[in-house]
Amino acid sequence: MSPVLQLPYHEALERERDMVAEVVDHRDIKWMIWQTHHGIVVPRSHAHYDNFDQAMTSSKARGWPVFLRDTGGGAVVQGPDVINLSMSFISGPTVDDRIGSAYRLLCEPLMAMLRSRGIEGAYRAVSGSMCDGAYNVVVADRNSPAPRNAGKALGVIVRSNMQSSPILPCSWIWI
Repeated sequence: MSPVLQLPYHEALERERDMVAEVVDHRDIKWMIWQTHHGIVVPRSHAHYDNFDQAMTSSKARGWPVFLRDTGGGAVVQGPDVINLSMSFISGPTVDDRIGSAYRLLCEPLMAMLRSRGIEGAYRAVSGSMCDGAYNVVVADRNSPAPRNAGKALGVIVRSNMQSSPILPCSWIWI
């Protein structure tokens, strides 16, 4: 059996919300690897844009339904070539750099794997990439998981998504 769950987007979002609630109550690390059908995921705040409903209808007619998420950022493509990793954990109230700490928690295993194979990676922004943030993992000017985040009390949700096709990947972290 594959460890990758095949979920409708609304179910994946609900499971992430449950993960945050569970980690706040039990202080465990929770994680989920999942995929969903074709779609475009945007921040809930985008629903207030002029003509948003018209754009949603038009996008859906082209086979790309639009889904809303609770966090900020930009539009993120989902589909069969995208594998998502969602992690939820407790972030202490005294951590000065919560965003950076969460990014490193997500990205450091990938950096360690690269180093173990003699490949040097670096954290940096990549101009023109789908997710242009300081925590893109970059090898030879191509980015890999690049986190995004949003606040939620002590619970942190980390989501990384990576295209399994030759498209540049992107990832996100929510705090």
